[in-house]
Amino acid sequence: MKTLILGFDSFDPNIFEELAGKNQLPNLEKFSRQGGYSKLEVSSPPQTEVSWTSIATGVDPGGHGIFDFVHRDPATYAPYVSILPMRKSAVGDQFVPPYTAKTFFEEASAMGYPATALWWPAMFPARPALPVNTLPGLGTPDIRGQLGVGTLLTSDKESLQKTTVVKLTAAGKDCFTAILPGPQTPGREGPQTISLPIKIDVIDKKNARITIDKQQVEVHLGEWSDIVELRFKAGMLFNIYAITRFIAVSLQDTVRVYALPLQIHPLHSTWHYSSSNSFSKKLWKDVGPYLT
Repeated sequence: MKTLILGFDSFDPNIFEELAGKNQLPNLEKFSRQGGYSKLEVSSPPQTEVSWTSIATGVDPGGHGIFDFVHRDPATYAPYVSILPMRKSAVGDQFVPPYTAKTFFEEASAMGYPATALWWPAMFPARPALPVNTLPGLGTPDIRGQLGVGTLLTSDKESLQKTTVVKLTAAGKDCFTAILPGPQTPGREGPQTISLPIKIDVIDKKNARITIDKQQVEVHLGEWSDIVELRFKAGMLFNIYAITRFIAVSLQDTVRVYALPLQIHPLHSTWHYSSSNSFSKKLWKDVGPYLT
């Protein structure tokens, strides 16, 4: 027996029924006819991280402990992200699982059925001891240890609240350079940011070439590049690896190129990214690069 569960965040049954009635969702409608269709009660509060965890565990927030995106430490009242909690340890701050309630993935595995959870929210960090193959979804940090923050490279003076903005410097005709900020490492004077130089050559109004970490990446206006693997040198014998993608937003007058948050590289993660570790590596090898 095989069971496949597809999850769509913020899926509104009323909109589904309306579109299905117009034959605009034939594949989903086919599934509903084959397996039945019913509406489920939403969790309280009806938020993404609460709903997905309630589905995974079969209990309400009182049972799994996730009530909101933001929780407060009862000892200090300091806020923290509920799906990316940290605890102090002898080796520094460490990510810990956001909940400990048992999931139906674990129940299935305990009954002898192989279980896999792909990009399910609130499943980072992975728990290698569990007999479930997992790739975490929402709640997975970028290589800076925070929920993903992208970078806008721009030749104009700009300021954005939730996006890192890096000024491009003209380095010749249709050529611009900048420094792409990466992860932080401890230093004598506090955290130090490791960066990589980046160069953007504008070919025409729809095409450009990015040079970074000894690689050249072709980008086209309004289209995402392939996944790019980056290496940040953090010491004599230590490197931090990341993956990202680029998209050219504007190549005329003002040059604007956006980079996705620098994501965990599944082949070189310093944290427990997946369970088991070999599972994520096998997917990368068999399927190809994927975002984390």
